Amino acid sequence: MTRKWQGARTCWHCGQKFRTQRGGGYIFAVVKDPIGNLLRLHKDCVKHVTGGGYAAVANEVES
Repeated sequence: MTRKWQGARTCWHCGQKFRTQRGGGYIFAVVKDPIGNLLRLHKDCVKHVTGGGYAAVANEVES
């Protein structure tokens, strides 16, 4: 069982809200910054932030 996501539902890079999927949940990607923090952002924004210590981790869907 996954726990309910309590964080912000906006993209770390562009600041816009995440898209929802049918049946509930949010669609986003996860990037790790140079000091190890996990950042949620749109899948389209990943190509703008990777490099310079930022690495793509996964594409996810959470409720």
